Amino acid sequence: MKIGIDLDEVLGYFLPTLIEFHNSTYKTDLKINNFHSYDFWDIWGGNREEAIQKVFEFYRSDFFKNIKIIDGSEEAIKKLKKDNELFIITSRPKEIQEETFIWIENNFPNVFSEIYFTSDFSKDINLKTKKGVCDDLNIDILIEDSGDYANNCVSSKRKVFLFNYPWNKNIQTKKGVIRINSWEEILKEIFTLKKDPTS
Repeated sequence: MKIGIDLDEVLGYFLPTLIEFHNSTYKTDLKINNFHSYDFWDIWGGNREEAIQKVFEFYRSDFFKNIKIIDGSEEAIKKLKKDNELFIITSRPKEIQEETFIWIENNFPNVFSEIYFTSDFSKDINLKTKKGVCDDLNIDILIEDSGDYANNCVSSKRKVFLFNYPWNKNIQTKKGVIRINSWEEILKEIFTLKKDPTS
């Protein structure tokens, strides 16, 4: 099978590290449960442009370079690699692709066939949406943390595994979006799908 895998909050603890950076830099006391949305300006104040500036400050920090990997992801990815083709499909801006490549090489070396950056937060007008990339690659399964992306990318031919997080808990998901809590659950679900593709 072809499996598309989001990066932040699926392979790496992006938001907890961003919170550490923000609390340290701006003397706030933010916690993960404050983030009912991924529209950061709704959480810490200001507007969208100011939030983007803060996130780019974070990209240039040592905090960003030292994002920890999600529990269970390393072992699960090794198992999935044995008989599936794996792709990273991320909405990170392409402006930080070099830093992203370095992080992936340091934490998940020689695992992914390709890394795709989507158009959502990038200035590169030639990039495609996450759904567009999934469709082009004929992705069978997408692993996500965004409820909006999950609903947009799911289809009759594609399942989406959605990690449960505060920012997606109130989103009504479409048929074919399967909520999960861990990489262990994902491995069980994929094993079940391979035994019975109609499940």
